[in-house]
Amino acid sequence: MPEEDKHLKLVLEHAQNKVNSYLKTHGKYVDEKEAVYVIYARRSTKDNERQERSIPDQIEDCQAILEDLEGRPKPVKIFKEKESAKISGKRPKFDEMIQGIKEGKWNSIVSWHPNRLARNMLEGGMIIDLIDKGLLRELKFHEYRFIPDSSGKMTLGFHFIMAKQYSDNLSEASTRGTNKIAKEGKSPTNKAKYGYKLEGRYYRPDGNNFAILKEGLQLVADGISLIKASKHINEKGFQYQGKPCKMTKQKLSRICNDTFYAGVYVFGEQIIKMGETDHLFTPMLTPLEYNTIQLALGKGVGFKNPQAKTVLFRKMVKCYHCGNFMSPGKPKSGGKSGYRYYELRCTSVDCPTANKGNDFPRVIKGRTLHQFVYELLGDGLEVKPEAYEEYVKSAKPALEIIRKDIKQQLARL
Repeated sequence: MPEEDKHLKLVLEHAQNKVNSYLKTHGKYVDEKEAVYVIYARRSTKDNERQERSIPDQIEDCQAILEDLEGRPKPVKIFKEKESAKISGKRPKFDEMIQGIKEGKWNSIVSWHPNRLARNMLEGGMIIDLIDKGLLRELKFHEYRFIPDSSGKMTLGFHFIMAKQYSDNLSEASTRGTNKIAKEGKSPTNKAKYGYKLEGRYYRPDGNNFAILKEGLQLVADGISLIKASKHINEKGFQYQGKPCKMTKQKLSRICNDTFYAGVYVFGEQIIKMGETDHLFTPMLTPLEYNTIQLALGKGVGFKNPQAKTVLFRKMVKCYHCGNFMSPGKPKSGGKSGYRYYELRCTSVDCPTANKGNDFPRVIKGRTLHQFVYELLGDGLEVKPEAYEEYVKSAKPALEIIRKDIKQQLARL
């Protein structure tokens, strides 16, 4: 090579370094390393993607792309993922692939279609950002040809947007369908609730399993711990969908909190009264029993120390015989049955009930008192006009204090 040409080559290399330095400072530096490929294949297990290719077929098509390239490069890694791309941050294999690009382990991706890479704008934007920074050198698809220029990136962005729209429309259509099924009092899935079976998607009592679970819930309502109630259910041989089902404290807690068992089905934003929708539906609990369970669990039955201080009905019930407030709680001993029931007891030494040999009841069960309150409220409360006016008169000053306090809090915020 002539001496002049050698010097010109050095000048051109120096100029190229300046260009690369400029591009790098603007986040557009493209590494001149050879392309190192990975294959990414994904199939959602949550969508209905019947027309999409399976993972093995996707990989086969991607490998055919590499075989058509000069030198027939081999992928250094194949990522297989069975997760939805609708929501970002839910795909560990995708995150691993992106991290590998940032660390320089590979710089090119082969995938079947852009919608395999992303169906949300955050991860779609991550792909385009890696292209802009030069970290992602080549992006090849079986169903689409990507050209790394401004028009190509715009088109790629459109593919990501269309993939998101498809996913959103699919989700909306699926939600409409399941909401309509639930509104009819049917199960949107092929899984029934515990203690029930499905007959044409309608919930029906599952024979003895219904009775076993109901008995267990009654124990919780009576103040029995979730652990003991679960053990009782297991000893009775409880089954779910024809198979033995081990009831745990956590599982029983979720059942106790589910309003479905009291005849009110919550599905998404819908509240369905099962008795009005399905006249043959049999609730496992009455509203009173459900609320009794919530009160029992709210006081820590089954999770906290059973000897913890109880407050339900404290300083609310007076003894008929002496006028003193009755003390609520659970006895230390459960007697022969081993069960301890929430109760109210008059502990005054001056009360006639304290004398031995009398016939006065000294204990009232909490459940009995709760039933009385519900019946009282069910009949409605009559308030005299004078009493109402007195209440309004006394409430106004208190409300004004609360109003001023809220205004001060708003001003601070």
